[in-house]
Amino acid sequence: MEYIYKDPRFQTTCMYGVIFIVLGNLTGNAIAMGQYIMQAAGAPDSPEAVRGIAVAALTGACLIHGLWRNGGIVLNNVLALIKVLTLMAVIVIGFAAAGGANLGNGPVGKGAVEANFNTHKSFVRPNDDAGSYARSIVPKKRFAKATIATMIMVGVLFILANVAYLCAVPQDRILSTDLDMANVFFENVFGNEIAPRVMSAIIALSIFGNIVVMTFTASRVKQEIAKEGILPFSLFFARSTTTPYAWFKQRFWPSRSRVLEQSPAAALLLHWFFA
Repeated sequence: MEYIYKDPRFQTTCMYGVIFIVLGNLTGNAIAMGQYIMQAAGAPDSPEAVRGIAVAALTGACLIHGLWRNGGIVLNNVLALIKVLTLMAVIVIGFAAAGGANLGNGPVGKGAVEANFNTHKSFVRPNDDAGSYARSIVPKKRFAKATIATMIMVGVLFILANVAYLCAVPQDRILSTDLDMANVFFENVFGNEIAPRVMSAIIALSIFGNIVVMTFTASRVKQEIAKEGILPFSLFFARSTTTPYAWFKQRFWPSRSRVLEQSPAAALLLHWFFA
């Protein structure tokens, strides 16, 4: 775009950069997480509590990546594993219910298959981990293989999860409810109030995983935007700093490596402020 539209200078960079910095935040995700946590706790929906949880989630994600970069990556990998295992559990439970297994609410009929086109999506979505691969060894080669394998795996799991929903939830319930399909699924299969609350907690954890990985990615994109020199105090937001974990480790357990772990602390602060 910069090559095509050369006049005025930095027009494309400013259009993308300013919009991404101001609007490219995770506020909606954090609010949704707060709402699901309130549902999991069985507490009445309080806007103040939801906003407090949202601020805490955003602050925690920024602190994790700012204090210990590799720790944030490990946390994201753990949360991603939990999300995949949860998706597989939904598939197994749905097919077990369709096969007549009694999971607390008795066997479920198979007529729900007719509602196939009424189930648009499952309760989670794949994360964008492109920013993580940019920091890996041989990113071009690994990113291609990982992307293809991930898309195939996630695509198959999501299709099976939707089929599992249809196997476990009657058609009239799907058409009449305004609730999240995952909560309806667990409530219909297990037949009690605890199961939907547990599912709400799992969804909240899934959303937090999305916040963690997108904070990792967005902060680095904003750092690169600052390197273009279009922001006030660009040099400040463009620099990387040694993480406290790396400093502490080098202080008490020194190693021969002169390259210490770095994080875009200033860009993380910028990301947190607009979020």
